[in-house]
Amino acid sequence: MIEAMKEIGEYALEKENKDLNDFVSILVENPASNETYKHVFCIKLVSCQNSFEFKEIEHQEYSKEKIVKYLYKRGSSNGPDITPTARVTEIKKTFSNKIIGWFSKPLKEAKPILDGEEVQFLELLGKCIKENEEIILSELEPKVNSIDAKENSILTLVLEENDFVRYVGDFEVFRKILKNNGASKFYSKYDIISKDDDKVCSVCKTYKEVYGFVTPYEFYTVDKRGFVSGGFDQSKAWRNNPVCLECALKITAGKEYIEKYMSFGFYGFNFLLIPKLLNKSTSEEIFDIFEKFNEKKFAFNKEYKNFLQANENDILEILSEADDYLNFNFQFYEKSNSAYRILLYIEDVLPSRLRELFNSKEIVDKKKIIPQLFICRYRNKINSVHVR
Repeated sequence: MIEAMKEIGEYALEKENKDLNDFVSILVENPASNETYKHVFCIKLVSCQNSFEFKEIEHQEYSKEKIVKYLYKRGSSNGPDITPTARVTEIKKTFSNKIIGWFSKPLKEAKPILDGEEVQFLELLGKCIKENEEIILSELEPKVNSIDAKENSILTLVLEENDFVRYVGDFEVFRKILKNNGASKFYSKYDIISKDDDKVCSVCKTYKEVYGFVTPYEFYTVDKRGFVSGGFDQSKAWRNNPVCLECALKITAGKEYIEKYMSFGFYGFNFLLIPKLLNKSTSEEIFDIFEKFNEKKFAFNKEYKNFLQANENDILEILSEADDYLNFNFQFYEKSNSAYRILLYIEDVLPSRLRELFNSKEIVDKKKIIPQLFICRYRNKINSVHVR
C-alpha cells in the first residue's frame, strides 16, 4: 500500500513539474490558486552596506515559471505564511499580517535552525520593512487598487544587489526555513522529537535521516507511549516506521492524489481504488482515466458500468503490449472525526473480475425483492470484517 502511494506520488509530482530531487520544489505551492491571480506586487529593497533601503513597489505579471522563486507556502489563515510571500486579500491587512508579521513569530521560531549571519540578515530585512511601513503602503495601495476588481494579486519581496534582482526563493535561508517547516511534521509531535541519522528508510531501503511520525492515515499513531514497541519511548518511534523525507513527501503527494481522483462510494461505504502497476510506462494512460472521470460518482449503475467496460480493454491492451498486467487494490474505510478505520482491504483485483461483479449486479437488479436484502447482507458483511 505505502509503496503504491509513493509511486502514485511520484507521478503526481512529476505532472506538476516538481523536481523529485529538490525538496523545496516539492514543498512549495503555487500562489496562484486559480486563473484570476494575474498580478505580483514586489516590495523591492536595495542592499546598502550592512542594511537595506526601500526602493519601490514593482508591479509584475504573474509567471508560472517563477513559482519556486516566489516560494509561497500557505500558513495560518489569520497569521503569516511560511515565507514572506502572500496572496492579497485586503492589502493593508495582508501587508501587516503576512509580511511585517512574518518577521515576528515565524522568524523567532526559525532561529534555532539558522546561523548567526542568517538571523542578522532577516532581522535587518524586517527592520527595513517596519521602518518604511507607511511609505510602502502609500505606494502599494493605489497600485493594488488600480487592477481589475475581478483579478487577484500576490505580494512578495525582492532584493536588488548590483542591479541583480533576487526573489525570496533565491535565498538559501528562506529555502531552509521552508524545508524545515515541511519536514517538522514528520518528526515533531506530542512535544517529542523522533528522528535519527544514517538509518535505513523502510520505503526506499537506503541509509538516510529518518523520521518517526510519518503516517498517511490516522490508523497508525504513537500518541500513547504504550504504542511504541521496544521501550515505550516516543522519541524512538522512528524504529517502528523509519521513513526519510523524500519518501514522506512522495507518500503525502500520493495520498492527496488518491483522495482526489481515486476515492469513490459504494452503497454508503467509502473506498479507495488504487491501481497496482508492474509496468510504469503505462501509468500516464491509466491515471488519465481516473482524472477524466474524477467528477463522476462511483456507483454500480449502467453509466459507470459501461465506463469500466469501455476502458478495461484499453488498459489491458496497453499492458499486453508490454507483456504485463494491472491489478486494483480496494480499501474500504470509515472516518469519524480524526479516527480512520479500515473496514476491508482487497488486494490484486483484475479488471476482468470487476466485469464479473457488474454482471452479477445486473442479474440481481432484475429481481424485485433481492436487491434490498443483498444490500443489507453486504453491509453486515463489511461491518464484520476485521481491519487488515
